[in-house]
Amino acid sequence: MRSLRSLLAPWALSGMLMGALGAPAEAGRVLPPVSFARPHVQDPSSEQVIYDFGNTRCDGMLPVAPLLPAKDGSFFGTTEAGGCFSGGYGTVYQLVRNGSSYSDSVLYAFEGYSGNSGSIPEAGVVSDSSGNLYGTTYAGGGSTFSGTAYELIPGKPSYSEKVLWAFQNNAPGGAWPMSTPAWGKNGHLYVTTSIGGSSCSAGGVLDVSTGQVVHEFGCGSDGATPMAGVVVDKHGNMFGTTQQGGTSGLGTVFEISQSGGESVIYSFRGGADGAYPEASITIGPGGKLYGTTTFGGTGKCQNAEAKKPAGCGTVFQLAPHKHGYTEKVLYSFQGGNDGNEPVAGITRNASGVLYGTTYLGGSANAGTVYELVPSLG
Repeated sequence: MRSLRSLLAPWALSGMLMGALGAPAEAGRVLPPVSFARPHVQDPSSEQVIYDFGNTRCDGMLPVAPLLPAKDGSFFGTTEAGGCFSGGYGTVYQLVRNGSSYSDSVLYAFEGYSGNSGSIPEAGVVSDSSGNLYGTTYAGGGSTFSGTAYELIPGKPSYSEKVLWAFQNNAPGGAWPMSTPAWGKNGHLYVTTSIGGSSCSAGGVLDVSTGQVVHEFGCGSDGATPMAGVVVDKHGNMFGTTQQGGTSGLGTVFEISQSGGESVIYSFRGGADGAYPEASITIGPGGKLYGTTTFGGTGKCQNAEAKKPAGCGTVFQLAPHKHGYTEKVLYSFQGGNDGNEPVAGITRNASGVLYGTTYLGGSANAGTVYELVPSLG
């Protein structure tokens, strides 16, 4: 269960997953909800499975990250398990259209604990103009097996891996990354780490192009445990979420300016405004920020995990003004057919319609794909 898993200590996840695979276990103002139409849950009959993992030799298993579309119509992605190496430490793959179907090509299979190679890629990849791919692994790499940032370089017959950074637990910048990298305006590559660091073991933001620690999250209101990566606006400012920390300990939305200063632009309080954001932010017109919280809101879901506020999750907007940002809850999930626990983030189209997924809920309580359409007037 992804929302439960993300709240576990990373070493617990690493041990559970690798053991299962047979590998060595080792803050702001709040306004009432705005008028958004009730989510339309996409009809399952419109879904088409274009690839089924695990049916060929060396194939990946357990994809948990978003796809990266390519100009030729193919897709790049990762799986957190599978591959050719004993234990199945994950893959980077490409889906290529062949007529009416897709075929899968494993571009790289992670070697786990062999040398510096990473293990368990929890995040997606980004690319550069030369076709190189960049991502992170949650574990593997270095002496403490605390994750890597990597580059995959196209070649024949396959891609080769270059480890850009091997994270070390309790070292500056943190460890155990679960984030897709982001390109800065300066051409540098930025990642977040979910835990670790030299102070409170609350994770941080790292420039892996230079090794510079951009920000380490502290022991209090500035946030803790970022599960998703940052996004960069046209001015070079970075925005992200932390699952924990803030004034109520229930998560934050933060900004890191071009100069490197971090500020919390909203701290979740666990009521109608939401709690525990796990996904990245989407930047909309006018600098408005869109995101989700996995819990909180007006729904009456009773979550099995300890110490969770009631609520089924929210979709929110943060609108900038001269004194900061104001939060508006665009929708509170009710836990029925409309969905429950929106772990993933938001996609916004040019008409302002928002799309996303919930981990649970729906007619089979197995998750939904939804759209939120702004109501006129």
